[in-house]
Amino acid sequence: MSMAVLKSKADKFAALLTRCCKVSEVHLIHAFIIDELAVVDICTRTALISKYVILGCCDDAHNLFEDSNGKGKKAFSVIVSGYTDAGNAHKAVQVFEKYHKEADPVVFACVLKACCSIGALMQGRLIHFIILENGYDTDLVVGNAIISLYASCGLLKDACSVFILMVNQDIVSWCSLILGCVEYGYNTKALELLERMQQECIEPNRVTFLYALRACANMANLDRGKLVHINLTKQGLESDIFIGSTLVAMYGKCKCIKESRKVFDCLRTRSMVSWSAMIVAYIENGNNEEALTLFHGMKEQGLEPDKGVYACVLKACGTSKSYDGAFVHIDAVKKGFDLDLSVGNCLINMYSGLGSLDDANKVFDTMPVQDVVSWLSMIEGNIKNNWRQKAFFLFDEMLKYGIKAEATIFVGILDACSQVLRVCDGMLMHSEVVKRGFEINSSIVKSLVFLYASCGHICDAWCMLEATSNRDVTLWNVLITRCSESGHNKDAVKLFQIMQHDGICGNRITFLSVLKSCSMLEQLEQGRLTHAIMTMNGFLSETSIENALLHMYSQCGSIHDTCKVFNIMPKRDVVSWSSIIFVHAKHSDFVKASESFELMQKDGVEPNEFTFVSILYACCSLAEIKQGLLLHHYIIHAACESNLHVGSVLCDLYCMCGSVDDACQLFDMMSERNVVLWSTILSLGVKHRYDKEVLSMFQMMQMEGIEPNEVTYTLVLISSANMCNLDFGKYLHMELSKRGYDLDTFTGNTLVDMYAKCGSLCSAFSVLATLHERTLVSWNALISGLADHGMLTSVLYCFVKMQEKGIKADSGTFVSILSACSHEGLIEEGFIIFESMDHYDVCMSHEHYICLIDILGRAGFLYEVEACIYEILMQPDWLIWMTLLGSCAKYNNVDVGYRAFHVLVKSACKKDAVYVLMSNIFSANKMWEDAKNVREMYEG
Repeated sequence: MSMAVLKSKADKFAALLTRCCKVSEVHLIHAFIIDELAVVDICTRTALISKYVILGCCDDAHNLFEDSNGKGKKAFSVIVSGYTDAGNAHKAVQVFEKYHKEADPVVFACVLKACCSIGALMQGRLIHFIILENGYDTDLVVGNAIISLYASCGLLKDACSVFILMVNQDIVSWCSLILGCVEYGYNTKALELLERMQQECIEPNRVTFLYALRACANMANLDRGKLVHINLTKQGLESDIFIGSTLVAMYGKCKCIKESRKVFDCLRTRSMVSWSAMIVAYIENGNNEEALTLFHGMKEQGLEPDKGVYACVLKACGTSKSYDGAFVHIDAVKKGFDLDLSVGNCLINMYSGLGSLDDANKVFDTMPVQDVVSWLSMIEGNIKNNWRQKAFFLFDEMLKYGIKAEATIFVGILDACSQVLRVCDGMLMHSEVVKRGFEINSSIVKSLVFLYASCGHICDAWCMLEATSNRDVTLWNVLITRCSESGHNKDAVKLFQIMQHDGICGNRITFLSVLKSCSMLEQLEQGRLTHAIMTMNGFLSETSIENALLHMYSQCGSIHDTCKVFNIMPKRDVVSWSSIIFVHAKHSDFVKASESFELMQKDGVEPNEFTFVSILYACCSLAEIKQGLLLHHYIIHAACESNLHVGSVLCDLYCMCGSVDDACQLFDMMSERNVVLWSTILSLGVKHRYDKEVLSMFQMMQMEGIEPNEVTYTLVLISSANMCNLDFGKYLHMELSKRGYDLDTFTGNTLVDMYAKCGSLCSAFSVLATLHERTLVSWNALISGLADHGMLTSVLYCFVKMQEKGIKADSGTFVSILSACSHEGLIEEGFIIFESMDHYDVCMSHEHYICLIDILGRAGFLYEVEACIYEILMQPDWLIWMTLLGSCAKYNNVDVGYRAFHVLVKSACKKDAVYVLMSNIFSANKMWEDAKNVREMYEG
């Protein structure tokens, strides 16, 4: 057969192959080719191989290639790429290894892609070596494939080396490198590469932006995320469904749920990914109710949620303790999703979280397959619901069913014990760990340290840490962080010092915890030392670290250090500004606090709740009432008025300026009220002597389920004392004892005062005897009560006892004693006590003179009293003259009484008693006309 005829037939077969849509048709043509053509030319063979690959018959293509002894570079390329695209990367690598001498750049790129998909790093390195030998490393496509391989395997240094040596780099080169950085947690590096790429005038594409957004989400870096958002919007990519979904997820991770929802609402079309991203964003931010609402909204729009969405929503139901989960469960059953392993595990967790262990058991029993997570969820659920025996029974059952007790099981159970502070159960599991030889496993040691530290067993936690040979920074962080979070701040600082001695520097988590403990302890020197260590080790590049330093210095009261850190910060957020405002407020520098507040707004930083609390604190401490009221308008505009902490300080501000109505109005509109807010409003009532209302509000507070603290009880005790309400006072005393409050000096003194004012003097003595510290206030409260009830002997007895205890009498003590003398009509004793005040270095005040005048007046020495007023007192007030007028009324003395009346009228005293007393004096002396004139003066 001539060559022309063969070529003609070959061309016809090639044309027929292009029309084939079925494998059977290709097989038929293949058979015809073998029959008709004595020698199958390379073009026809390549066309057959290509068709087999296109129709997914890579093995048929490979067999045909083998029959030709691997001839034909194009056929070789087609087979390697065919196996790679079909997901059979291992076969692609095998074919390459056998015929690599036939490889061209296209084949090298395909086989590197195959190595990348199966993580075949060793083969990839060998292929890289062959590429270098053949001089194909300068090829852009091959270079990109090498970068992609190294980046996907986490060898970012190697990827960067290849990238740098490339003659040209395109968008694929940059994307491959950025992708690798994001996948392996080098998020900052990924964003730096994006910046460099843009500086080199290479326009980012959709994939680049997707990975840049993922990097921002991983770091929860809102500012960088917003910048990426702006850049992709300029390219018109915001409406892309995948970009939009990633934006939703990024804002969710950055705790900016409003922006997340805004992006979601602006999406023209929403896929399952978009809805899932928004639901997950709500769940991650604790907005479980909104997540459920969105789930129902998704269904209303005709979109059927997939298994992943159901798993997320069930998780939200478990976290929020929502009984909507039962309806979601029914829905999942209808779609058959309840048989899915991940959905089943979420159902177990949800019912366990709701305390419905029977339902959790039913789900567990009906699952077609149970994995380690299923068993662990059941065990954890029983531990958290205090079914310890069932939990350990399930643990044994799990072992019987062939589930191996691996480290992950023990970690899960120990973490569950930590969450509910079940240290005894944790100890039992610790013994199981030792039995199975897992005590050296780093993850288990970490969980044990966490368990003991969480439960306050710091010594046991330290023993676990000390016993392990591999004390890395993660283990130290577990113990230091738990100590810091649970209030064992001294232990946290001590452990940090030991850690430093061991030669372990620490990391971001360590320093944040230690700085927090230094803040709580107000340990300025330790804080400065920690700052120095951080500086030496280069840990001052993050805003969160600098903010922690600001907070520590501000809490320790070092305005110099706070300002120093603040001034060198390259970037300041709302936390930074709030800290500087707080430190100025703490030092009563309202001017600088206000200036910082204004500069913050000029810097484009929106104030938050803590900012408002800090600036309002400055207003309260310096009585800057007008400024505080102006701030209130700003707070209303910022929608922060209903915030619990802001509301409490605002109430405090209104209390200071005596604006009872405004304080009460603000209090009533607060949706959430804690004990601090209640105490603030109660203190306002006490201050303005609304004692009846104080008692009523206290009862309302209890009805709302708010647990009173010592401050609350003390405030209500003051009102009980003012009202002489002994029964309520006794009830409060009983409540204090029932709740195990040790009587501090202030509360104890208030109790003494309450019992003394109510005439229950034995109880007052009894409380005084139980006080750890009996101060001047304690004795004065008792003496005042005794004086009010005319018990002079007891007053003098207490006065002597008080001096024996080394308590020096003050002005108030003598007012009470003189008052008692006045009630008893003891003139001589009153004079002796009055004159003895010099001996006690007590200055004589108006109150003492009033008592002396009252003593003389009661004894009828009215002319002597009048002389005393003119001779001794430079500026006698209306109360002194009123006291004299009262004494004149007792003895019907017109002469002195009228002079006292004349002074009072001249001083514009509007008291009704002035006219009544004078009228009575005239009437008693039958001076009817004068009495009538006084009444007319009063009525006129």
